[in-house]
Amino acid sequence: MLFRSKVTLTSDTPGMTQLFWDTGEGMNEVDSSAQPLKVEPRPVQYGFLLPLGTIKSLRFDPTNRQAVMTFRNARIEDRYGHLVRSFQPDEFIAANQIARHEVRGDTLTMESVPNANDPVLDLKLATPLVLKAGLLLRLRDSLTTFALVLALGLVVGAPPTVRRLQLWCHPLVAGTLVALLGVFWVGRKRQGLV
Repeated sequence: MLFRSKVTLTSDTPGMTQLFWDTGEGMNEVDSSAQPLKVEPRPVQYGFLLPLGTIKSLRFDPTNRQAVMTFRNARIEDRYGHLVRSFQPDEFIAANQIARHEVRGDTLTMESVPNANDPVLDLKLATPLVLKAGLLLRLRDSLTTFALVLALGLVVGAPPTVRRLQLWCHPLVAGTLVALLGVFWVGRKRQGLV
């Protein structure tokens, strides 16, 4: 995953926050990224991984509980933190179990209905969002991978090469064998065994 959607949130209730994307197959759990939602005194930045490809629409499930939340700084960045697209608070549309949806400056405040279990904010894209790795990014990643493999090869080293010497074919072995057999034969002859 080369891209990440980020948003700064506050919540008065813990739960799960989830971002869905539609690549042409509709919204489904497979095409989503989730994060545990924490109650913190200060706003917390949450990140959701996004796939390469064309995204037709986004759906943000801010929580899976009843909550009052604030959102700001919604954006998509590449893996190096470069801004790909930013979203204004008024681009989020209340779709399900949202009682109050209010924009003040750069902050969106949302309050879910009582006993909510699936509040939904839709994020309609005027044009499909195309997330692709550029030539420089692919080249940089390829060179990084090549350097890592090369370094690993140098650290681990090549397996030792075993060079076997065929002793039976060596003339010194053949000469030694003939000499030993000769000594054996002569020894037996002297003893009268042959």
